[in-house]
Amino acid sequence: MGKLDKGEIIYKAGYASEFVYIVFSGVVGLFDDESAADYLSRGEIFGIMSIYGGQSRFSAVSMEEVVCYTVEIGEFKKVFDKNTRFADFSLFT
Repeated sequence: MGKLDKGEIIYKAGYASEFVYIVFSGVVGLFDDESAADYLSRGEIFGIMSIYGGQSRFSAVSMEEVVCYTVEIGEFKKVFDKNTRFADFSLFT
């Protein structure tokens, strides 16, 4: 689990994350060329494009103090690949 201060860049567009992030508290903004594409809060997952080597189309930035659980991408992929119910849930939450 990691704590981020307001305004911290978690990763930039074009980056393949080493982790999948689960928001525990606070708000994370996803930005495409400086405009907001989405805002994520408690329980939402991001960084998932990296499980198959994909790069993010968005930059992720903490909009306030944020606490995220981090799961190493390889460990997340093991669960994702073995459990279709989990994979379906995580893609559509």
